[in-house]
Amino acid sequence: MSVTVLPAVDLQSGHVTLFLHGASHHYFCAQPHQLIDALNRAVRPPAWEHDGVLTVRVATTGRRAPLLPAAPVRIAVHRNRKRR
Repeated sequence: MSVTVLPAVDLQSGHVTLFLHGASHHYFCAQPHQLIDALNRAVRPPAWEHDGVLTVRVATTGRRAPLLPAAPVRIAVHRNRKRR
């Protein structure tokens, strides 16, 4: 089961904020520019999977069209660790 999300990405720090079920959840992405690039090329809304993976689907040929197959791009997004 997945939930459609719109991630807020901070390119400087790599922080990613997702709004799930009425609450904000904060994560970290080591490649924020790659994530933004995938979001810009997405052919479907990004989805947050039940196993904690953000999936962004992009067209396999780089063109947006409803009949082209979409390939998932999986970019690691980790829960922020609390600082001591």
